[in-house]
Amino acid sequence: MTTMATRLPTRFAATTEALRQATQSGIILSMPPSINRLYRAVNGRSILSEAYRKWKATAAGEIQAQRPIKYKGPVSVTVVLHPKDKRRRDLDNAGFKAVLDLLVAMQIIEADDGRIVREIVARWADEGPECLVMVRPL
Repeated sequence: MTTMATRLPTRFAATTEALRQATQSGIILSMPPSINRLYRAVNGRSILSEAYRKWKATAAGEIQAQRPIKYKGPVSVTVVLHPKDKRRRDLDNAGFKAVLDLLVAMQIIEADDGRIVREIVARWADEGPECLVMVRPL
């Protein structure tokens, strides 16, 4: 397979490879909605909330613009969150379901069940993008 790095002069190959790895190391997204805001009950049925539908559309565009690697097989997913405001939040409610469902919908990972997503790491950050998602093959 011919890559961009192999088609450029040798002096640019290392820089091109470093840039490729840097752009593929993470996916930057807007802050996902809390698990508590994903669904709403309407006439006894659970439907996607308006906030979740808007976030999915925005985040899908963000992913398409970044053109991340697509992974086959087991992966580890790390989600680093940095909310714009200082409200207190629970890390376990912070939107992993929304992020994993989006990764599946955008075909970044095959599925979000236990045979594919073998590890999930979550943390808060003091600075950086609102949501940084890193996928690593296992």
